[in-house]
Amino acid sequence: MGVLVIILGVLIWYTVKTYNTVKPLQISVSESESNIGILLQKRESIINKLNEIANSYTKYEKDIIERLSDDMKSNKDSMLTINRLYDAYPDLKLNQTFSELVDRLYTIESERQQTIEYYNSRVRYYNEAVTSFPAILICLMISFKEKTFFNN
Repeated sequence: MGVLVIILGVLIWYTVKTYNTVKPLQISVSESESNIGILLQKRESIINKLNEIANSYTKYEKDIIERLSDDMKSNKDSMLTINRLYDAYPDLKLNQTFSELVDRLYTIESERQQTIEYYNSRVRYYNEAVTSFPAILICLMISFKEKTFFNN
C-alpha cells in the first residue's frame, strides 16, 4: 500500500512539474504569435499610407501639369506662370514623407523577421517539451499539442 502511495505521489508531482514547464512555453508561443500579427497589421497600415501618398502625389502632379498647360496657353510669359504656380503650390514634402514611411516599413520588416525567429525558437522549445518521453504521455492527457513553425 505504501509503495502505491509513493508511486501515485511521484506521478502527481511529475504531472504538475510537466504542466508547470509546458504552460509557460505555450504562453510564450501565443505571445510571439500575437506579436507577429501586430507587426503584420503595422506593415499593412504603412503600405496603405504609401499607396495613399503615391496616389495623392500623382493627382497633385497631374493638377500642376494641367494648370501649367492651361496657363501657358493663355499667357505668353511662361516664366511668370511657372513662378506663380511655384508660389501657389508650396513644397508638400510628400517625397520626404514617402521616404520616411519606406524606412519605417524596412524597420517593421526587420522586426517581423526577428519576431518570427523568436517565435520559431519558442515553438521548438515547446515542441521539445511536449514530445519528449515521458512528458508526452501527460501532455496528451492535458491536450498540449505540437505547434507549427511560422513560414514566411
